[in-house]
Amino acid sequence: MQIAILNQYFLEREHLGTIEKEGKIIFPRRGASIRNCIQDAEIIIVDPFITLLDTKVLDSAKKLKYIVTTTTSTEMLPMDYLLSRKIRVSNVPSYAANAVAESSIGMMLALTRKIVEINSSVREKLFVIDPAKPKQRELLTFELKNKTLGIIGLGKIGMKVARYAKCLGLNVIAYNRSKKNVRSFKQLPLETVLKRSDIISLNLAVNSETIGFLSKKRLDQIKPGAYLINLASDKLVDQNALYKALKSRKIAGAALEVFPEWKNDNPLLKLDNVIFTALTAWYTKEALENMAETVVSNITNYAKR
Repeated sequence: MQIAILNQYFLEREHLGTIEKEGKIIFPRRGASIRNCIQDAEIIIVDPFITLLDTKVLDSAKKLKYIVTTTTSTEMLPMDYLLSRKIRVSNVPSYAANAVAESSIGMMLALTRKIVEINSSVREKLFVIDPAKPKQRELLTFELKNKTLGIIGLGKIGMKVARYAKCLGLNVIAYNRSKKNVRSFKQLPLETVLKRSDIISLNLAVNSETIGFLSKKRLDQIKPGAYLINLASDKLVDQNALYKALKSRKIAGAALEVFPEWKNDNPLLKLDNVIFTALTAWYTKEALENMAETVVSNITNYAKR
């Protein structure tokens, strides 16, 4: 069988060697269309953030039986179409759980201790803090110990965020659609979590039930002066309402990922109380290794069917 590898940035030589034992590997040729690459493929390995696989492209893959995506969800694939063709799909659901959880904690510290703001100020004009100067009182921060972290979504990432946060002395409360069997923190109704939390960490998977989860109504319920960490997806939050809440400082600040569909004129990019990452919360050496191992395992398990 033919295995079309459309994105190989995470695959080392040994991974390719294992995959090659299961079938002939095909890579896209420079200047050639993706359709030409996949037309005889039984398996496709793809990062849909980089290579778009829409129905028009997939129509050319007449022999396709299996897609292995490098993402945690399948939201960027035309699942209804694939289901109609009985094409199987596998993802890599937990390859970057540690990386994203660590990034979430890092963003909490960066926001609450104004690390990015102070770094920029020092580079603009060298100074050492002088508490006697009224203007420098704007740089006064607070400690995380004894503050309340509200976690929305208790999947593998959310649970790791909770564990790390407890080590920093944060009081953890959480909301999950179905209650988890945990004793180290309280699980409360969503409205209670929004109203009590000094920091909110959003850790939901994207699906039809979670798109727009933090609506304007729910953003309005957030405790005034709280911080929002969303390293999951912009689709989870009403972007217009978030912008207004951040601009008015009703929400004190946020840490957000920049997604491929964003444009330079996105109003959120103009706010000075937001820290952005370039969709890199997951991007660690270890996560790439986990991704590769999971993809290879998916291929070998498929071949054994």
